[in-house]
Amino acid sequence: MRTYSVGSNTVGASGIRPASKLADEVRAEMAIKYLRETDLSLDEVAAALGFNEVANFRHAFSRWTKATPGKFMNMHGPHTTAEDS
Repeated sequence: MRTYSVGSNTVGASGIRPASKLADEVRAEMAIKYLRETDLSLDEVAAALGFNEVANFRHAFSRWTKATPGKFMNMHGPHTTAEDS
């Protein structure tokens, strides 16, 4: 089974992650949750996470997980079985 890492432990000089990095990490975690556990379309997931364009969501998701949303859903979506993974 492939694992997907989200974010890094990078912190600023103050020892605190920038708010934009935290927001990006939360979006990544929510995207993974939505794609694994719901039947939402990519358009619906993108909108729920605040993306104006699904293409921007696809790009961000690929950056976060090193997989396209479609490939991720095929491997880990709500309708996959243990044999599919």
